[in-house]
Amino acid sequence: ALLDEQCIMPNGGDEAYCTKLKAELGEHPFLNANRMRGTRFTVRHYAAEVTYDAVGFCFKNKDPVLPALVELMAASASPYLRSLAA
Repeated sequence: ALLDEQCIMPNGGDEAYCTKLKAELGEHPFLNANRMRGTRFTVRHYAAEVTYDAVGFCFKNKDPVLPALVELMAASASPYLRSLAA
């Protein structure tokens, strides 16, 4: 939910996501807030701590539709599919 929220915010982004993550979940036992720097954050998994870099998280989460798929839908015989491509 935090990542989805950042993706729709006008000034949302990867670094803003990490800032919000720390603000909302900084006290959570599985998030090592002391090791958060910029877009990097560390999660305590059962076996070990794993550090993630959130660069590209917002772009990947937006899940853009491929232009070829939009063209295919626009050329469909189905009025419903054409309306989705509009």
